[in-house]
Amino acid sequence: MYTRRRIAVDIKGNRVEVTESQDSKYVVRDDGTFKYFDPPKFFDADGKRLIPEGRGFFRSPWGIRYQLVD
Repeated sequence: MYTRRRIAVDIKGNRVEVTESQDSKYVVRDDGTFKYFDPPKFFDADGKRLIPEGRGFFRSPWGIRYQLVD
């Protein structure tokens, strides 16, 4: 399991810090990297889960759209 902070921007260009969390089962590959079975989950600054839309875009439960920039 890991948790890390990521930077995203909303459609107005405001920078927002989101949290990426991964807690699914995994296997260790021959080169030492991890292969997770489920995609990571993203949360906004209030701790609400973001809805993935693909290609680095996420939407909050209130309809605010974010894009990862890092």
